[in-house]
Amino acid sequence: MILVTGASGHLGNALVRELVTDGRGVRAMVHRDPDPPSLRGLDVPRVRADVTVPYTLAAALEGVDAVVHLAGPTSGHGTPAAFEQIHVEGTRAVLAAARAAGVRRVVYVGSVQALARPGGGERLDETSPLATTGGAYERAKAAATRLALAQTDPQVVVVHPTGVVGPLDFGPSALGTQVRRWALGGPAVSVSGGVDLVDVRDVARGLVAALDLGRPGAAYLLGGRDVRLPDFAREVVRAAGRSGRVVTVPGRAAYVGAQLAQVIGRVRRSPTTFTPYAVRLLQAPLVTVDWSRARDELGYSVRPWEQTVADTTQWWLEHPRPSRG
Repeated sequence: MILVTGASGHLGNALVRELVTDGRGVRAMVHRDPDPPSLRGLDVPRVRADVTVPYTLAAALEGVDAVVHLAGPTSGHGTPAAFEQIHVEGTRAVLAAARAAGVRRVVYVGSVQALARPGGGERLDETSPLATTGGAYERAKAAATRLALAQTDPQVVVVHPTGVVGPLDFGPSALGTQVRRWALGGPAVSVSGGVDLVDVRDVARGLVAALDLGRPGAAYLLGGRDVRLPDFAREVVRAAGRSGRVVTVPGRAAYVGAQLAQVIGRVRRSPTTFTPYAVRLLQAPLVTVDWSRARDELGYSVRPWEQTVADTTQWWLEHPRPSRG
């Protein structure tokens, strides 16, 4: 039996579906909603538990052979305190509970943002040092990764996905929210800059491979391809059958706008996904993510980017209000 923490999230529900398709026994760990929209219709047992309340984990881990630990807020959906409590202390609790339950293997899902960015023109790979500076999210994910890599019982494998995009985005994610706007109409606006993006379904397949083939104590980058956001916007607009040009907002103007959006969000008590952190990330010098270790050791591969764009756009056209199921 494989336990997936954070099973209702974007990557979590994609992984659960991949495991079911592969004929694996899987248990979905959820936090609040016992029947989240992302898991409806799937014949998978659910268990409610909270990584910040360690005693709730024992029942979730009963009879479990392996864990894929995904639970935690993404960079655009959390506070520094939440990142520390959930990513660091929550990971510590999951590892301790897994050891007590006799779990054989844990796959910890880190992030490319846990790695210190190299200088201009350099490649990013698994030998890159873990971040010690930067935003609260980067520091928390790096600290959690150190905890995971220090474990020998149970065996731990770490994977670092890059920017995840794709269908099955019921949350929706910060990037998914933007893709939804591009696909469904209205002004097509994009921030300048770019990032390495990967299809959520390819990452899910990579996680299954890490369960089977990953070396204990090793880390694997699961990347895709370098994507400029204005180009991505144009591709989505075309795939949606829309016309019109994409307006690109320069980085400095976007940063000021994101600061204003945060203030408005706090006043309205409605958090925004358009954050200064996201703008800063997109404006950073683009580095080449080298995921050859995952290719060579796990058999990891990615589908054509054009397929990801087409499938993602179509999903948003069919699910304009994904949180309702």
